[in-house]
Amino acid sequence: MSRVLGTEPDSRVRAMMPTRSTDLMSNLIAALLSQAGLIAVTVAYALVIHLAHSEYLGIRWAYYGFTFDPFSAGDFAFVVILSMVGAIFLPKTANSPSAVILWQLFVIVYVPTITITTALRPDAFSHYGLALAGLSFGFAAACRISGSGQRAEIAGNHLPSELTDRTLLLVWFISTIVLIFYYRNIISFVSLDNVYVQRMLTRGQVGQGIAYIQTYYSVVLAPLLFVVGIIKRKYLMIAGGLVGFVLTYGIDAQKITIAIAVAILIFSQLHKLKTYWRSAAALTAYLLGFISVLLIIYISSDAEWSFTGFQAALDIAVFRMIALPGLTFSQYADLFGERGLTYWSNTRGISLLVPPPDAFANHPDWPHLGRIVGDFYYNSRIVNANANPFSGEGVAAAGPLGVILIGCLIGAWLRALDWAARGWDPRFANLVVIPVGLSLTNGHLATVLLTFGGAFWIAFFTFARLRLADTPRKKRY
Repeated sequence: MSRVLGTEPDSRVRAMMPTRSTDLMSNLIAALLSQAGLIAVTVAYALVIHLAHSEYLGIRWAYYGFTFDPFSAGDFAFVVILSMVGAIFLPKTANSPSAVILWQLFVIVYVPTITITTALRPDAFSHYGLALAGLSFGFAAACRISGSGQRAEIAGNHLPSELTDRTLLLVWFISTIVLIFYYRNIISFVSLDNVYVQRMLTRGQVGQGIAYIQTYYSVVLAPLLFVVGIIKRKYLMIAGGLVGFVLTYGIDAQKITIAIAVAILIFSQLHKLKTYWRSAAALTAYLLGFISVLLIIYISSDAEWSFTGFQAALDIAVFRMIALPGLTFSQYADLFGERGLTYWSNTRGISLLVPPPDAFANHPDWPHLGRIVGDFYYNSRIVNANANPFSGEGVAAAGPLGVILIGCLIGAWLRALDWAARGWDPRFANLVVIPVGLSLTNGHLATVLLTFGGAFWIAFFTFARLRLADTPRKKRY
């Protein structure tokens, strides 16, 4: 009938009209391009880390354990394959708290661990291959179980209420006075070369309760003030957050305070742009470019160091932030694989059922695995070689199977975190968990949950949404 009436569009018009199949094909092509871009950037990132290992870590920090053996063809293929696996499962956009944390684990722990471990010794593939494959499965499990890759951006506009803001400022003020009083005799802004000396002064200085307050002050309260201040443009809260970061570094010289402040500032600006600019590919490309520039300057410089600021940037970004988390996997695998797996006997609760390995049962630092590793590798009880969950609660606990299991637990926790964050302003929810992700790159999951805000933010998102949040009609940024 339509042909008789002349209402059916001709073939040229039909070709120009959008169809469902065309839309699906366009979305598929866009997804493939995004996936290909992330894989390409990830492989380039792995190669730059290998270059840093060869030209910087293996020379300046060789005594720290960064021995270097160039990739063989098989090593290179192994690193590329595992890097691609991680990139395939990684959420493509930092659009939820879980995606932000997974991206941090990906660039700070996953890719550096695979790349550095494979180049530590000639037989690295045969010695560490199974454990690294377990890391790949564990990270993929964390991504899949969290479900962040299949979830749209958290939709909501809840922000802390004005009453909550005033309460936070009061708690911050009281905590600041308390910390200054208890640590007044040791506060010092030391260089990066003396951080362990400063931390040794802090150890045992106060009781466990004050130490617990200091930890929450640095990774929860100060970042929370900073984030709320940025979003609501409250400069007093921004100043309070910055003071908190400075005071924390003065107390125990934790480098993470510098990284937290910088990361929050960068992510807060990216949230103002289109989603693409905070995609996993774009975020990895930013880090890749920054590290590449540092290495180019270092390699091409006639002097070993061109200026003090450059030395600090290179040490923080490459050695301390990326390389050390990548090195601990092999250290924990070797030490506990040879002398006795822990089977999580160092964790409270489990320690009541599982005894420690015989080799460490009488060690003065048990159950602090980081200090045991520091004592074994560096012959120093000052050095606390903390490690991420894949090392400390994974390969040290039960070998490759332990790595897979801890990946599943991380995924389950991240899924609960996203569930709790429903209804909150995405910018707020994604920014406040940055310290949690950074802590997880250098701490056990159990420790992060109890001490560094991992469980706190689930409770805050859930209960503050019901009682302490407001829903503004207009965005405040």
